[in-house]
Amino acid sequence: RNTWSRVKDLMPERQASLLHRNFWALKPSCGQFGRGILLIDRLPEDPGQLLEWAAAVGRGGLKGGNDVKEGVVLQKLIEQPHLLDKQLLGNLGNLGNPAGDSVSGGKFKYNLRMIVLATLRSPCRIWLYNEGFVSLALCPFTSQLDPLSHITNLRQGAGYESQRRWPIRDLDSYLAAKGRPSFDDSFRPQIERIISSLFYALSLHPTSLLPLDPCDETGDMGRSAAGKKLRRFGFDFLIDQTETVWF
Repeated sequence: RNTWSRVKDLMPERQASLLHRNFWALKPSCGQFGRGILLIDRLPEDPGQLLEWAAAVGRGGLKGGNDVKEGVVLQKLIEQPHLLDKQLLGNLGNLGNPAGDSVSGGKFKYNLRMIVLATLRSPCRIWLYNEGFVSLALCPFTSQLDPLSHITNLRQGAGYESQRRWPIRDLDSYLAAKGRPSFDDSFRPQIERIISSLFYALSLHPTSLLPLDPCDETGDMGRSAAGKKLRRFGFDFLIDQTETVWF
């Protein structure tokens, strides 16, 4: 057995599989639609160089000039994600629509978009919407550092198929066709644990990022910093080949 296999067996809690091939996404802290994302397979010795790289790629437009000031997000990529057969997914999604357009084949990386409603008060009250959707990359997955196959929220361009999003119920049909556990049995419990842990971490002092004002005895939760009692968030999750959910 090789050294890599021994490391994975000896230290499963170290998430050694994430170190394989060492792929990273460097993105502007205020980016959107996948703009300004740089895929890299190595890290610089000086962390400050990450800002220079991000500024060199840039988001374009009026906000691009602030990239070097606003900081960046460094995110570890999952090199072996769970992939969806786009043709099968499309066929399952069109079962109730015989006139639906055909979908070309290929296995695609995807993300799960789930919607959360939260009070941002102490204690936090969180609701997870039942519905969500999967968003596929523009091109079939490759082990190369190709943004079109790794980044799932790039804005649609000319020459690509129109449908890249499918509702959770179509993903559920896909999992059933593959003989896998349902979304509610496999993915949803993991998503709920991640969201609960996230809001708990954000509420911890002294580094709390939330305007956590205690509820009074009348049950009036007050208003958040944005002037609303409730806030809605969209969270994106990735699934690896072992069907483990990552945030």
